[in-house]
Amino acid sequence: MRGGTSKIDHPQVGQPELGYEELPVPDVDCMTPVLYHAKAGSPSAQKLALLASTIAAERKPREPPRSGG
Repeated sequence: MRGGTSKIDHPQVGQPELGYEELPVPDVDCMTPVLYHAKAGSPSAQKLALLASTIAAERKPREPPRSGG
């Protein structure tokens, strides 16, 4: 497993510094999921929370599925 830190440049929240972990999938060379995270309570975590709330506010609520009949 590889990991480290990286900064991303986002137009709404600036440059949060994120830790990352690469999670190799056994017997699959072409697929490596990467998990990004911010240190709890850090300015970067606050930026991610702001981004998440902004995206959630922009999404249109889904209508519940209609029952068949």
